[in-house]
Amino acid sequence: MKIVDLSRSPEKPFAVYERMATTIAELIRRNGGCLPQDLNAEGFSPAEVAEHWRMARALAEVELTAMDPEEDEEQHNAEAR
Repeated sequence: MKIVDLSRSPEKPFAVYERMATTIAELIRRNGGCLPQDLNAEGFSPAEVAEHWRMARALAEVELTAMDPEEDEEQHNAEAR
């Protein structure tokens, strides 16, 4: 289920952000984390990663939090300790 859907615009100005955010969320679920360089192996160019990483990472966090808010609260509590 995709929480962050930025593809509604006919010009799709956010398509790279959406694709990258989805990839980041998948990598975090699968591997427990995602670094910018991990996206190169997923087909993103270094230039795309440099330009879009911050926004895509933030969108991925929203997607991950919205998917399982209870898990996010547990992680937040563990980090606060």
